[in-house]
Amino acid sequence: MPAFEEPAAVVPPHSPQDRMPASTPREALVSLDLERARVEQILQGARGRRVPLAIAASSAIHIVSRNAHDMIARGSYDDALDIAAVAIARLIPVFALAHPCEGEKALAIDVTREHFANGATELRCSDGQTITALFIRHSDMLSALSLIQRTGLLFS
Repeated sequence: MPAFEEPAAVVPPHSPQDRMPASTPREALVSLDLERARVEQILQGARGRRVPLAIAASSAIHIVSRNAHDMIARGSYDDALDIAAVAIARLIPVFALAHPCEGEKALAIDVTREHFANGATELRCSDGQTITALFIRHSDMLSALSLIQRTGLLFS
C-alpha cells in the first residue's frame, strides 16, 4: 500500500511569494516599504550635512525599484547596496572619517581592485585594509540621485 503524501501547496501565479527571493531559514527579510520610510526619515535630518554611503545607496535603490512592496533577503539587499555604492562612487566623491584629529578625507576608489561590503558600510581595499565611516555630501547626493532617477539606471 503506497504511503499517503500530502499534496504540495499550490501558490497562485503572480502572488507576492513569487517575488520573494529564496532565503535560508534563518535569514532575515527586508521590507522595501519600511526601508524606504526609514531612509527618508534619516535623509530629512541630513540636509546640508554628511550622508552615510549606505543610506545614499538605499535611496538610489528605491528610486529605481519597481516593486516597492517587495520583501528581499537581507543578504541580497546588502549586495544591492554594495552595487549601488559603486554607481554612486563613480558619480560623486566618497569620503571617510579619518582619525578625529585629521577629519574627513576623500577616497580615490578603484572599483577594479576594491569593493564595498556589508551593505555599503565598508570599503575593502586590495591591501587588506577595511575603511569604514563612509559618507557623501548631501548636495552631491542630490545631483547623483537626480541623474540615477533621470536615466532609471543603477546597475549598469
